[in-house]
Amino acid sequence: MALVPAGVLSLTTPDQPERPTTQKGSLADRRSVVIPSSCRDWRNPTGASFQADDGSRTRDLELGKLALYQLSYVRVGANSRRRSRLFTLRQVSARTVAVVIAAVAVVSLLAYGLAKKGGSAIAVGDRIPAASTDLPRLEGNGTGSIAQYQGRWVLVNVWASWCTPCRTESPALERFYDSHRGRDFAILGIDTNDLSPDAINFVKRYGVTYPQLRDGNGDFAKDGLGTTGVPESFLVNPRGRLVLHSLGPVTDRYLDQVVAPYLSEKAKQ
Repeated sequence: MALVPAGVLSLTTPDQPERPTTQKGSLADRRSVVIPSSCRDWRNPTGASFQADDGSRTRDLELGKLALYQLSYVRVGANSRRRSRLFTLRQVSARTVAVVIAAVAVVSLLAYGLAKKGGSAIAVGDRIPAASTDLPRLEGNGTGSIAQYQGRWVLVNVWASWCTPCRTESPALERFYDSHRGRDFAILGIDTNDLSPDAINFVKRYGVTYPQLRDGNGDFAKDGLGTTGVPESFLVNPRGRLVLHSLGPVTDRYLDQVVAPYLSEKAKQ
């Protein structure tokens, strides 16, 4: 039988017996690999056997292809994860910058508000700077001012019809006014940063009877009294000096236990 040169495949039919061949000087026996007809596939539709110069080397080459495929898969996966990490870092970086900018803006606004409040707030014992400023009466009958109440105690209550806490304190103020009003005490309401029709409806709805002035754009409350919100109350003594400053809604307990003693001169000034 003629020898098959190295690297050349010889075909044998499945009926032929397996005949090992050797070549002088080769390091491995040449083997004839028979592929059964049941194992035929698209690579070998005839079922013919393939005789290679080194069966184990061919197998190693096939394993090498698998290793290369796996290595390629690992590299693709690593590159994909790296791109994903870079994309995530870009997202996180953009999100972090936005959060930092928002935080700086909030801190700046708070600092501005605190500085503004500290510069315009009236201290206890000081005179009311804008006491003589005339404001229109809420229902349109002339003007009024805090200075008009000099010589008696006056509780100035700054409020607005859209303010929910103002609704809760309104009945307590009205009760206290009914109990203590007279030559020595009055309550003066200042409706601020509000619409006149809404404020008038508020007064009628809650049965408020003490005098009301209108600070439509809110400048008097903010610049003249140094308010930072509504409601706020200021107890001014007969000499026109601030004695008490209450932030937030007042209650029956506050009015009876804190304000009333000043009116009867039982509280220290």
